[in-house]
Amino acid sequence: DLQDLPQPGSQFSSQQLLIVDDNPTNLSFVRAMLSGQGISIDFATTGHEALKLASHSRYQLILMDIQLPDLSGIEVTKRIRQLRHHQQTVILAFTGHALPEEAVSFRLAGMDDVMIKPLDARKIAHIMSRIRPLAETQ
Repeated sequence: DLQDLPQPGSQFSSQQLLIVDDNPTNLSFVRAMLSGQGISIDFATTGHEALKLASHSRYQLILMDIQLPDLSGIEVTKRIRQLRHHQQTVILAFTGHALPEEAVSFRLAGMDDVMIKPLDARKIAHIMSRIRPLAETQ
């Protein structure tokens, strides 16, 4: 239900998100769900691409697919966490399924939470609630 989504406004105008997923359908859906929120969104389809983007930009939230074609989302997260400017960034595992032991491994890699695919308005609202203003992440 789209009424659950936060109303567009200036609160997200300076926020940057990175969405990492190798499935074009998932990327298009996330783009459509978040459009109009005033958020700058970058997309990566491989782990290496995500690492390159994360090393050059500062994100408030990263949605990380677990199964990527080159590196696992767990490995990419570990490497991103080594970047000084991403030690406090919210990173959510973005996966189609997560067994309890898998969720533990995601957290051990540095992920803050697990977001199960597919996204819906309630999950998008949860993602939006996790975005911290830049002042809080410095």
